Amino acid sequence: MASRDNIQPTASRIVPLAALLTAAFLLGIGSTRAQPVSTDSSSVEWMAANSQLIVQAVIEDVSVHTFKNGLHRDTHINHFQTVSVRVIETLKGQSIDRLQFVHNGDIGRFEFSQAQKTKQQVLLFLDHWSRNPHFNRAYGAYAYTRFPVVVQYLAVLSPQDVHWADTSVPVLSSDLTRLSTPEELIGTIKGYLNSRQDYGPVRGKTIKLPAELKGGFYQVTFTFPVDAELDGRKPPASADERPNSDFEEFKRGYAKRPPQAEELTTYDRRGSGYVGVDTLNLMATDCDAIVRGVIEDSCFLGTDREPTANVFGVRMRVLETLKGKCPEQIGVYMPYPRDLEQLERDRQELVVFLRSQRLGDPAAALGFQTRAALWDDSAIVLDDQKAQVLFGELTWHRQPKEILDRLRVLAQREREQQEGSDNASAPFAHHGTRPPVFTFHPPESITAGSVIAGNVYSKVYMPVDRELEANASKWVTSENKDRRWLAARAMIYFKSDENATILKTMLDDDATWRRIDVLHMLENLPYPHDPRHLVRWEAWHVLAGWGYDAPKPSFGESR
Repeated sequence: MASRDNIQPTASRIVPLAALLTAAFLLGIGSTRAQPVSTDSSSVEWMAANSQLIVQAVIEDVSVHTFKNGLHRDTHINHFQTVSVRVIETLKGQSIDRLQFVHNGDIGRFEFSQAQKTKQQVLLFLDHWSRNPHFNRAYGAYAYTRFPVVVQYLAVLSPQDVHWADTSVPVLSSDLTRLSTPEELIGTIKGYLNSRQDYGPVRGKTIKLPAELKGGFYQVTFTFPVDAELDGRKPPASADERPNSDFEEFKRGYAKRPPQAEELTTYDRRGSGYVGVDTLNLMATDCDAIVRGVIEDSCFLGTDREPTANVFGVRMRVLETLKGKCPEQIGVYMPYPRDLEQLERDRQELVVFLRSQRLGDPAAALGFQTRAALWDDSAIVLDDQKAQVLFGELTWHRQPKEILDRLRVLAQREREQQEGSDNASAPFAHHGTRPPVFTFHPPESITAGSVIAGNVYSKVYMPVDRELEANASKWVTSENKDRRWLAARAMIYFKSDENATILKTMLDDDATWRRIDVLHMLENLPYPHDPRHLVRWEAWHVLAGWGYDAPKPSFGESR
């Protein structure tokens, strides 16, 4: 389960190394002096909407996980345990009598072994393990893959009380009502799930909690769903049904005097530091709408924290809607656009990936904002000299027609999946939020010829879906050793006897890598591990994490 305690906001995905190290140093100082002063929380309806499985249960057995890969010799670092529970009632998902999951002290100070002794009832919100923010291969997290789900949130149920296991923030419904008994908590969840069973992906809103509900924290950001009202009213109108905002009025309320061009602060893939590259598949999946259009008007906004930040509000003329629903004219909050004045002047066509929910001002006043702060992961300029897009099979593309054709295929596939699926608890259903993501540092053979070539800090982000599994199956037999390594690494999301058989064939792969490449590709691998046969390394560790018996091959370690 993700810790909901944070000392400062999540950093941008492109950060100069010096700034990153400074922030890490300050964070370390703060954490030694005091408890976190801020945290994130959610209503029980939001948790319910974004969970694959919800069960009321009692703990039957807790056993130390026999961790075969031994990435850590120090026993105090990992405490993996297999927890077996007896289900009293299934509130969401396929009804089951028992289930198992792995945890590693992920749920605050909650003691599963003590709960087993006292027969303490709990309410478990579970999701596919690929969503677990604690999944870090270098630190032994292959163990999580043994079972399909892990716990996201845990509520402790007592006859006259309910509370979260990992935070002092009270258990709250979307209307900020304290839920004080198991009956109130379970009844609220059932009522919400019944009310929205015919709706699509959940839409959310984030606010700051009032002082009396902060649970001792200085600040608590609180997210709740707004697409299905608890009193039975219809969900809010979709974007194409809402009245268009007047851009001239928006400019009067929010526009600022722009700084000189050389003073604008901007970020893109051409900068140094930790640069993330989203594949086209992820960009298309992780957004509410996709449009092709031209910019008709714009105004400088900046931000309160960074007055010279290259942030603009724009009015776009929509020429084609590839995903979602949009009117012919929309307002968009755009952080860090590149060559905006020229795009507007030339009426250059571009594709923009948009969000329409959980917006704060001034984005909320416009109706849309780009899906990511990094321009290259939010927009594609349809010009073969400016576009550079990474497809799911890990090939780079520039031709506008080729990019648009692929986008239309991806959008159509998503529509068909949503229309044909009556199972919101499918393993990789993402409920309108960010899907599970496969992340890796790309080897040189993947970045060759791209703007991130030579940047050892760059990362590639791909959605975990059936296309990834299909591509991994092809990469298994590739002549390129980097793709074979990626095949073994990606297979971890698709546990099956068939894929286990494939991985076993990779245990004698002879490909080797230089130490400098190993340090780059196997991020944060702890001492004393120093493998050279990375295909073998990944294939065996995935098999061990899944629980399959396989002979441990030589990894070519120098120690």
